[in-house]
Amino acid sequence: MDGESWALHAGAGAGPGAGKLTTTAISRGWHVITHQDLDDPTEPRTKWLMERLNGKMPRGADDAVELLSGLLRAHGDDGGAPAVCLHRDFFPTVSSSILALGVAGGARYLHSPGPPCVTDYSDF
Repeated sequence: MDGESWALHAGAGAGPGAGKLTTTAISRGWHVITHQDLDDPTEPRTKWLMERLNGKMPRGADDAVELLSGLLRAHGDDGGAPAVCLHRDFFPTVSSSILALGVAGGARYLHSPGPPCVTDYSDF
């Protein structure tokens, strides 16, 4: 249908579900994908990001990109906020993307080919 979006996921790992393509409908609004499933509330970074985005109504795509890029550069804090941009030997942040669909002026895809705190987003 017009206006709908989907996330496609190929099962990871080895075994019966490996490589099996699944489709998830994506409703209108904010969504987050880290290394788990779409909007997974059990993943701390996803949960923290969704809490920060809840109720946010940016004036346009540029405001949304500014908000998101700031959140995606977060390194956590002593108050319990998880680091979103990870700097560690195992499973570090190697890239970051922002996708805006259904916005005035057309869809936007921004990509940072490294940790977003030190690598600028390019608008494709």
